[in-house]
Amino acid sequence: MATPIATRDARPARKVHALTMLDLLLKPALVTQAWEYYTTVQTKDQQYTPAGPAGGQGRRRFLNTKIMAEHRAKMKPFYFDPSRVQDLPGATRRPVPAAGQARGSVIGRRPA
Repeated sequence: MATPIATRDARPARKVHALTMLDLLLKPALVTQAWEYYTTVQTKDQQYTPAGPAGGQGRRRFLNTKIMAEHRAKMKPFYFDPSRVQDLPGATRRPVPAAGQARGSVIGRRPA
């Protein structure tokens, strides 16, 4: 449970977030200006360097390929097969009731 001070301070923060989103949605030029500022001022000296190998999918893909090739046959019996699924004996398929006519609904029912 939040403290009263946290609750008091969260209300203006929510308002700031909501008004900022409204500004961004209603003024597309503001998004362009923000992106320009980000690329020319905030990150002009930074260069993105990918963590994985250049032009590749990463080492994990090759490790998983080998593991999956080894275990795929063992996993096959556990794959979903719709032909193996049968209805319960005696079960009937009932139509979905219309809105307001749900089973157990008190709409249209007279008190006993």
